[in-house]
Amino acid sequence: MKKIFTFISVLITAVICGNKAFAAVDKVDFSDFKPDPAEWRNVTGTHLSWGTTDFSFYCYGVPQIDENKDLLLKGWRGENVYAKAVIWTAEQRDSVYYKMSDLVGADGSVIKASDCEIGFMRNVISDYDAVIRNGCNKGKPEVGFKCDVTLVPDMIDPKYKKVDMHAMHTQCIWITCPIPANDYVGDYKGSLKVYSKGEELGTLNLTVRSLQHILPPPADWKHYTAFWVHYYPVADYYKVPYWSKAHFKWLKLIYKRLYAAGQKNCRPSVCGPTDKKMVKWTLNEDGDWEFDYTVFDKFVEFSTECGMTGDIECAGLSHRKGNVFQYWDAADGKSKKLTPGFEDSEYRKLLVTFIKDFSKHLKEKGWHERAMVSTDELGHDQNDFFIKSIRKGDPTLRIMTSSNHADVELEEVFDNLSYASHCKFDLDILKERQAQGKPSTQYICCSETHPNRYVFSDPYECTYISYNTFVKGLDGFLCWAVCWWSPWEMKDTRRAMFYSGEYAMFYPYDKTSQRWEKFIEGVQDYEKLHILTEEYKKAGNKAALDELDMALLPLKAMAWNDTRKDVFDREAVPAAIAAVKELLNR
Repeated sequence: MKKIFTFISVLITAVICGNKAFAAVDKVDFSDFKPDPAEWRNVTGTHLSWGTTDFSFYCYGVPQIDENKDLLLKGWRGENVYAKAVIWTAEQRDSVYYKMSDLVGADGSVIKASDCEIGFMRNVISDYDAVIRNGCNKGKPEVGFKCDVTLVPDMIDPKYKKVDMHAMHTQCIWITCPIPANDYVGDYKGSLKVYSKGEELGTLNLTVRSLQHILPPPADWKHYTAFWVHYYPVADYYKVPYWSKAHFKWLKLIYKRLYAAGQKNCRPSVCGPTDKKMVKWTLNEDGDWEFDYTVFDKFVEFSTECGMTGDIECAGLSHRKGNVFQYWDAADGKSKKLTPGFEDSEYRKLLVTFIKDFSKHLKEKGWHERAMVSTDELGHDQNDFFIKSIRKGDPTLRIMTSSNHADVELEEVFDNLSYASHCKFDLDILKERQAQGKPSTQYICCSETHPNRYVFSDPYECTYISYNTFVKGLDGFLCWAVCWWSPWEMKDTRRAMFYSGEYAMFYPYDKTSQRWEKFIEGVQDYEKLHILTEEYKKAGNKAALDELDMALLPLKAMAWNDTRKDVFDREAVPAAIAAVKELLNR
């Protein structure tokens, strides 16, 4: 049961962070949430059980599950599988901790406990809406709204070694277990023991069944994963200089997470309204433009070393809310800004000048074939202007966009196109794009209700995203923010703008979340669906294809639902996913 805190009158605090996304939120603390004794009246003692990873178990709610001490997880070799242990107690329990054994196979093969990512699940303060609204409106003065607040056990913290559980309290433990891609096919067996001040509270038995199929490593996945990293907010959070060794150290941990989700692309900012960009623009005294790519080069080389060997998606040259270019005026010795409008001849001239110089640099570095310039949610005429300007500067430089409206002309022109999930591709053009190797993906942002990756969304929605991508016949998923953290992110995920979770999928200090792990679970299944489909087709196994297609029918039926409307079947979706998983893991 969710415990909700509804605002009546609370103190407003202000934090100055240089970004309206970090504007003040209503002050709430963990102490504002209390258990309901009536809900706990039939609970005695302390209980321990395996629980589902599809849903959250709220810290003050009594888990509505049948106690289960034995869990069987099935997966392909090379795949991660996931488990959640649930502890709930009617009495005070101090210094609660766990010990997980190695998982041992019949032939002596081992999954070491140290190779698993295991940790207590920590609560964060989150927005909550029983009926999700258009989150894009949340912070707008004219149409904005307030929602309730709750605690969600979203963060997974392996360094959180002991917890004190007060009476009427639920605590979860998360396990991400990697199945070795070795020769062993069979069961690995082990256990999870939970203690309080040295007293054993119980034992949970875990069996991981390694199946015949092998899942390729993330570098070889077909799924086009594209999470945008906002690099400067990362440095701001850790209070380190931009592009220092410390900055790159923290970015490396982020890219390690992204690489494990199959990401191979990076997104440098080449222009923008502030000096927080990777190309320095200078207007010399003679009126010529000069571009310094020092930071850009440093970043691309770094991201390539982190496994981002695919597309270099260069952003910042246009903006739907108005173009702003910060530059250095050498004649005046000052930083200045240009605000050219679309259809402005000077804007086109500026774009062409930059693209010519940029393309030359990309070729010198051997990156031209990887590079593309990016727009974001522009209108039809704006896109047309931008495309023509880029083509005039370099007819061979690829162009990508994300769009919140369907446009057949976009589908025919852009080399990489991501539609908001409520938009529908022309299926004939989609096939042509895929034959040409042009990524065609979908994205989810604040306007969609379900599925979404909000902190208070049911975790299985993050898995469903990739199932939805598969049944639509798309190539992958794009997300505009994965680690744009506020100063209070480790405690409170709310923002003045948008719902909790819109800005980040995991937490600072390399702490993952159940949403992130469930997203990877979905991407793995996307890969398995492709592998089995191709395998069955090659073998002429029509019966297996038909069986898989039948299991996917409920998901296909809702594939093109308008995700901006709350028409999501919260029971049918996880049930359908479970049915497909049975076929994937036979």
